Amino acid sequence: MDKENVKFEKVLEELQEKLGKKVVPFSVPIGSEQDFKGYIDIISLKAKIFNGTECVDGVAPADALAIAEELKAQLMESVAETNEEMMEKFFEGEIFTDEEIRVGLKAAVMSGELVPVVVGTASKTIGVNELMHLAVSYLPSEADLHESIAIKDGKEVIVKIDKDSPVSAFVFKTIVDPFVGKISIYKVLSGTMKKDLDIYNVNKNEVERIGSVFFVRGKEQLEATEVRAGDIGASAKLQYAQTGDTLATKANPVKFPAIEYPKPCLFMSVEPKSKDDEEKIGQALTKLTDEDPTFVVIRNTETKQLLLGGQGNIQLSVIINKMKNTFNVEVDLSDPKIAFRETIKGKSDV
Repeated sequence: MDKENVKFEKVLEELQEKLGKKVVPFSVPIGSEQDFKGYIDIISLKAKIFNGTECVDGVAPADALAIAEELKAQLMESVAETNEEMMEKFFEGEIFTDEEIRVGLKAAVMSGELVPVVVGTASKTIGVNELMHLAVSYLPSEADLHESIAIKDGKEVIVKIDKDSPVSAFVFKTIVDPFVGKISIYKVLSGTMKKDLDIYNVNKNEVERIGSVFFVRGKEQLEATEVRAGDIGASAKLQYAQTGDTLATKANPVKFPAIEYPKPCLFMSVEPKSKDDEEKIGQALTKLTDEDPTFVVIRNTETKQLLLGGQGNIQLSVIINKMKNTFNVEVDLSDPKIAFRETIKGKSDV
């Protein structure tokens, strides 16, 4: 919200044009652009002002508070529509309790009738707590979902999200650590993932050994004995696992839908800064593609150039910086060569 020319009303209008009127803000900004200094929580109507370090309770400006009150009235209508008892209470003019609001909003979000929007800025951490509170209070947990869809023997099957079911997990992220090695982060969708467990990699048709399990908290790795259904855990040094793989039991080899990655739209030539780096480029890029499958590395057989393809300049710059900082490999990016061809397009008599 602190970026130049960002207008709350305009952004909200564009979101509603694309996703419909179900897009509803859960907070209203106080100030805009460089003067953005906090927000009003629509449900509690309390203002949070950034004091230079964190957001603290403050006084809400009258104009922002008026907007928040109007939007809260719209939210209460959505709460009332979740069941007949709430609707009756709404028309009788009774005020909903905090628990009724929470349950009603969660039901509306889970059914897709509401799409919550919060305001903030990452650079000052304004709105981060509001976002975390929204996720905990209104987004569905594994206890709410009960089941997920997977493929087994070419047919769709229902996998119950239950700690006592056969274990299955989906690897959604890979981190390449120069000291620990490859760390696979997964969501356990059924059963319980335990240390020293032999698990079947359905995508690779190989058996993996889960040497240890842990929770990732920022840069910290918290050792655990097990990760239950619904939790996100991690294991290091899995031999075959890659992002998008399903881990399950051989007796119940369910496979969850793969992640669809966007195709690269920008290609640049990669050239080493020194001969010593030339041999290391391939190894570094191979490890980084495990971490980020949205970029590709190809060798152009005509121009003999090594090409790096990604979603844009920022992504390619991040990859180059990781090569330097993590693998001590320095390279330059340049425009790829274009192979021109000539052909005979017509006939001529001599």
